[in-house]
Formats: sequence, structure tokens, C-alpha cells
Amino acid sequence: MEQKKNRVTVYIFEDLNVLSGTITKDIDIPFIPKTVRVNNLLYFSNETAIEAGISLVTSDLVDGSTSLDSTLFTFCGNKTAINPDVTFNLNKSVRGIYTFKYTRPGDREGELSFSLTFED
Repeated sequence: MEQKKNRVTVYIFEDLNVLSGTITKDIDIPFIPKTVRVNNLLYFSNETAIEAGISLVTSDLVDGSTSLDSTLFTFCGNKTAINPDVTFNLNKSVRGIYTFKYTRPGDREGELSFSLTFED
């Protein structure tokens, strides 16, 4: 008999019209997830000028010895809609406030959303 897996999806939505470059989210997963998968990335800006450069989004949710190891995804331009489907190993409790940092905060004037799916 196949055992059913636990799965919880958390959606993050943030208006990036602030210069901090930081998003915080209180996440409380009721089981110890083995993995987290990043999906459903959408960035939209009403700016008429094309936004230059690529932004990296990193988080203390995933373990990484460098910022590259903890990069969840990248986005750029005025409109980005992708399904990165990137999976990170966790094997730890996920309870508390987590930080998501993005580079080039002064260049971003839009809305960012993405989902995190935790599974055991």
C-alpha cells in the first residue's frame, strides 16, 4: 500500500515598490518536509521603461554556503512568467519567519509572486 505524502503550498506575494530588497514571510509547516519546490513565478511592472538587469532571489529557508547555493530563482524585465520547478532538499523543521532577499531593489517597481511547495 502506497503511503500518502504530506504536501503544503505557500504563496508569496509582494509589492516591490520598497527599496529594502527584503521580503519576510511567516511559514509554519505542520510536518518536517524533505523538499521545497519553487514554482509559479510571476513578476509584473507597470513601468513604461524597460527594467534593466537580472535580480536574484535568495533565502535563508534553504541551506547554502554561498548566495548562489541559496538562490531560489531569478527574474528580469517588466514581465516575467515562468515555472522554474526547482527543488531544494530541506529535511528540517520549517517554522518561523523566513527572509527572501532580491538584488537590484532600486530597479524594481512591480509585483512579485511565487509558490513554495513543501513535501515529505
